[in-house]
Amino acid sequence: MLRHRPPIFTALLTDQRGPLEEASKTVRLAANIAADEINEAGGIQGRPLKFVNIDSGLPEERVKDHVRDLIDRMGITTFFGPWR
Repeated sequence: MLRHRPPIFTALLTDQRGPLEEASKTVRLAANIAADEINEAGGIQGRPLKFVNIDSGLPEERVKDHVRDLIDRMGITTFFGPWR
């Protein structure tokens, strides 16, 4: 079990609305299963992996604002998902 180590936050951009909403649920589920497996195996250099979800189905400017906020506020530097 991982204890007292700060997590590694990674942003996951998926559509949480619109025509790709259902397919995106599968992507989020798979990412969280992978994170669970990584964490059960000791994490990344002993740190747990956690995904932060961003709704890429929002208007582009709002998605950009969310991305900037995560970079500035949380120091996230890794992003997975589509970008239009």
